Amino acid sequence: SEYGTAQGEIQLSSHAEPGYYRLETETGMVYFQVANYRKPEIELELNIDQEETLVGEEFTAELAARYYFDAPASDVQLDWTLRAVPTSFRIPGYQVGVLGSNWFVYPGTYYSSIWGTRVDSGEDQTNVKGEWTIQKILTNIDIYDREVTLPANYSLEVTAQDETGFQVTNRSEVLVHPSDFYIGVKPSAWVTVTDQAVDFEILAVDWEKEPDGIKALSAEFYKVVWQYEIGEIGEIDYVREKELVAEQSFSTNQGGKAELTFSPTEPGTYQLDIFGDGARTEVTLWVGGPGSSIWPTQTNQKITLIADQETYQPGDEATIFIPNPFPDGAQALVTVERHKVISYETFSITSSGQEVTIPLSDTDTPNIYLAVTLIGQDSEGFSSFRQGYINLLVKPVNQLLQVEVIGEPERLGPGEEVQFTLRVTDPDGEPMEGEFSLAVVDKAVLALTEPNSPRIEEVFYGIQPIAVRMGLPLGMHAGRMVWVPGGMGGGGGAVDYSLRDQFEDTGYWQADIVTDENGLAQVVFNLPDNLTTWQADARGITKQTQVGEATTEVVTTKDLLIRPVTPRFLVAGDHLALAAVIHNNTTIELTTDVSLQGSGIQLDNLDFSTQTVEIPAEGRVRVEWWGTVENVDEVDLVFVADAGHYQDAVKPYQGPLPVLSYITPYSYTTSGVLDHAGQKLEIVSLPRSYNPTNGSLDIELSPSLAAAVLKALDALEEDQDYSIVAQMFHFLPNAITYQALQELGVDYPQLDSRLEILIPETLDVLDAAQNEDGGWGWWQGGASDPEISSYILFGLIKSQEAGVFVEDLMIQQARGYLLATLPALDMLSEPWQYNLLALRYFSLTEAGTDVSSGMQALASLSSQLDPGNQALLAMALEKWQPGNDLTRSLLSNLAGTGIRTATGIHWENGENRWSWMNNTTTTTAIITYAMARVEESPEILPEAVRYLVSTQTQEGDWWSAYETGWSVLALNEVLRKSGELVSEYEFSSMVNGRELISGQAEGSSQLEAAFASIPVEDLYSEDPNALVINRSEGSGILYYRSHLRVFRPAEDVQPYGHGLSISRVYADLSDPESVNFTQKGEVGQLIQVQLTLVLENDSYYLMVEDQIPAGAEILDTRLNTSRQDMEEYQAAAPFKNGWGWWYFNRPLVLDDRVTWAANFLPAGTYQLTYTISLAHPGEYQVLPARAWQVYFPEVQAISAGEKFVIETGN
Repeated sequence: SEYGTAQGEIQLSSHAEPGYYRLETETGMVYFQVANYRKPEIELELNIDQEETLVGEEFTAELAARYYFDAPASDVQLDWTLRAVPTSFRIPGYQVGVLGSNWFVYPGTYYSSIWGTRVDSGEDQTNVKGEWTIQKILTNIDIYDREVTLPANYSLEVTAQDETGFQVTNRSEVLVHPSDFYIGVKPSAWVTVTDQAVDFEILAVDWEKEPDGIKALSAEFYKVVWQYEIGEIGEIDYVREKELVAEQSFSTNQGGKAELTFSPTEPGTYQLDIFGDGARTEVTLWVGGPGSSIWPTQTNQKITLIADQETYQPGDEATIFIPNPFPDGAQALVTVERHKVISYETFSITSSGQEVTIPLSDTDTPNIYLAVTLIGQDSEGFSSFRQGYINLLVKPVNQLLQVEVIGEPERLGPGEEVQFTLRVTDPDGEPMEGEFSLAVVDKAVLALTEPNSPRIEEVFYGIQPIAVRMGLPLGMHAGRMVWVPGGMGGGGGAVDYSLRDQFEDTGYWQADIVTDENGLAQVVFNLPDNLTTWQADARGITKQTQVGEATTEVVTTKDLLIRPVTPRFLVAGDHLALAAVIHNNTTIELTTDVSLQGSGIQLDNLDFSTQTVEIPAEGRVRVEWWGTVENVDEVDLVFVADAGHYQDAVKPYQGPLPVLSYITPYSYTTSGVLDHAGQKLEIVSLPRSYNPTNGSLDIELSPSLAAAVLKALDALEEDQDYSIVAQMFHFLPNAITYQALQELGVDYPQLDSRLEILIPETLDVLDAAQNEDGGWGWWQGGASDPEISSYILFGLIKSQEAGVFVEDLMIQQARGYLLATLPALDMLSEPWQYNLLALRYFSLTEAGTDVSSGMQALASLSSQLDPGNQALLAMALEKWQPGNDLTRSLLSNLAGTGIRTATGIHWENGENRWSWMNNTTTTTAIITYAMARVEESPEILPEAVRYLVSTQTQEGDWWSAYETGWSVLALNEVLRKSGELVSEYEFSSMVNGRELISGQAEGSSQLEAAFASIPVEDLYSEDPNALVINRSEGSGILYYRSHLRVFRPAEDVQPYGHGLSISRVYADLSDPESVNFTQKGEVGQLIQVQLTLVLENDSYYLMVEDQIPAGAEILDTRLNTSRQDMEEYQAAAPFKNGWGWWYFNRPLVLDDRVTWAANFLPAGTYQLTYTISLAHPGEYQVLPARAWQVYFPEVQAISAGEKFVIETGN
């Protein structure tokens, strides 16, 4: 805009993974977090009465708990913990504090978590006003009777829980000092020899690091020897044995300084302890014998410049004193600097110091640097220098706008109209025209994480670092900063009630609100149905680069309101308490009818669907409805409170609750082809144990190969893209199929519509995920991987050939990465290295890069390659030189090594080749693709196609996007070469003599598969069922598949594993001395979930997923409102928080499950853990945990299904 601003918005995908994202432009970036969160409903304001204090003093903390709809959270249960995290106190150039030994000491029975060691904890509740106060003496002894090293940050964390069972946490800190002053010690040498004197400079400072005057101190010199003992479980306990050598008492002067001298007479390790009035500092000195070398002591070539003020305003003059350490005077270079040298002068200093005066103006905001270099001769007549600089802070008072934002009315009802007025003036009160953004956001969302954008004045007028480099390497002596950050400025429903169901976290957003000549602007809009506090944030800029911002709040509330209390999801068969908390915000008692309406849950007592309760004035009541979740897709609920004049009706904030099925599917598939007139008989038998009311026999007849391909593309739409490769192989088959059908003169509008979405979405994902080196990893942000990058480059090239516009830069960068990391053949020795090289050659050749000499050499080692990579090498050689003998030899060899079975021909890799993404199906698909593309051995293509079609899943795709992608590429290549779309015949299918499908293959009908389904309850349970497929005379091939899908209750299913196993337990860790496994707990209790994974072989690209009980919430410690004070490490249970988790990416926290992924796992045992908070009473069906290899889904495991009970508790 004319104000230098830009705006836009990005729609996040509904499949966007939780985590941290960044929005990046050429001039800057902003980060934001994506999470599956549940907003807190209580705002906790926790304040400690002092920022820092002395150990042994009393502190007072006050908590104010209020609902975001502006009502006190009275009588709310509180859990509080006080933890201490040791920190350090630093005096530049001095050693401060006691010597630690953590760098070589085993932690012992316990050690602090990252949140510190627990000093105290307790339980309480808020009063009727929602307030709570605690007073405690700050001790330095934790709950294990260990001494806390001071100084330390003491963090008070308070968790509140009301009748909903949901917890919200806040915390506040106080810095605790061991004394009212600190002692700094600076030795003249850290290493010396016997009989050589070492001087120690002592400095006593206060908490602000200012000299603290006269202090009576003691000094003790010790000779130190470290001894150790080995404990019962192998821990090492070090003991410092000290022999007193000398001691003395002394006092610092008015400037807080003193000096000591020590001359060691024997070699060894010595320690100087300086202490007094609770302050203590320890210093180690290493002493060698006669003739030992010592480390040199470096000279101090800095000078300290002294300014007359801490901050200035434009128009002030800054006076700076320059000390001169040279006895015979010095020549001075004085420069004013920031992004450049602004001004300079030189002069001579003959005295012990001199003052300079610097006039300051608006152009000097927010700061400038005064740098001084002195050149002179030291006391011994040698030339030397001294250097110093000082940062002069100049307040940008004339660049800051006075912004006021006013919301009217300040309290209103849900969905009502609100008006916000912006009033903007300059520092003198004159109206200003400017452009402003206005964001009105639910304050509860803002509590989840820290702001992702700093204050606008900090961005434009934050302190600038110096960015001037000197010709002489003197800057490092003075510690000059040389970095300038970018983007910085400087200087210049069915009920008759009003149903609340429109909920938004952002109530309003506009980025280009312009104030008029009076400095005013107004916006009017209707807020959503949230009952909450809305925070309005206005920030903006003028054409003169003056900036400002302001916030205000308005509240949407009701006199009578109802808050649904539901899980985020449900499982069919769960028996639980749905609940609501009804708030009476009036000053009179209300008799209220509370009802639950909706579908999908069978209440235990229908007479209780409406309950009458008495709600005290300014009070609240919880109402429950116990029921069982039905076998439906979702539960849609409406909660109603009716007190006559006061009413409220609301749906759950997240909408209808999705319902999962607590059943395990079992599938049986058969397939085949009919390439001439006749019939096929398939026998279908039901298992002994199954659910007769759920399941079906599905039959699909595809009158052409194109129909089978299009069915696979439809199924691919439902797959989740777990990786960058999956994203590419989700998109590429659609583009290739579109190209193939166009070449055959066939229009398929559904593909046009799908590609309009997939093309920009995929290219955006690939562009964002491409690393700076040009490669891609499995996930966005992952390290570049040559295998992944080769497949992506191949996909981009094929997309270009299909008519998709792909940026050349993306392709060139990918080629550059693969070429830069391309190894020479003689550097390799392992088959897996040859396989990867073949893939790289194939991808680079597809991109037009000549690597022919390497390919020819690799062809001589073809016996070292897996079949699929032999096919890739053959295609690369053919593209380089069509008709060459090497290609023919490779493909002829593959044709002879295919494995023929009743379902066709296929190729397998050698044993334990799971390090590659190619299983039997993908290997067969790659070879089929190569043979059809090169037109080699056409006689085996029908058999290969028959095998690929036979391995399709019930949905029509294959086991992964990658597998589906290669299979569709292969079938498309066969389709293009055969021109198969000339079918003309009749077909039908029957089950037990009952006709289910009949049709004719001709014209456009060849593109549509015929489908029929018969419920298992209509099949013979004891006798075999006869499935008959018929076709008449005519051209073309009929492809058929039948899929029997039955379900068994998950609790009857035993754990299963092929190549790995997974099991799950729930651990109650409330007792620090033991771990108790359990299948139940109380509302508010924290439970650790432990998954144990056992791998028989090394595994690549492994996924682990665990479902939680629907009545629980996953504790996401990335959110500020979650509890962070986890228990300490225990040496008796050293791996209670898991083992091998470091191989995995950070887990994804979703509403109903946690997911981990690992690129590689060595064979062995692993344990993954996470924590859940129990929130809703009930008996819950917990779906099994599962693990699987993305590119080898047959390598999989599931745990047992189970039940978990959550009790109401006290």
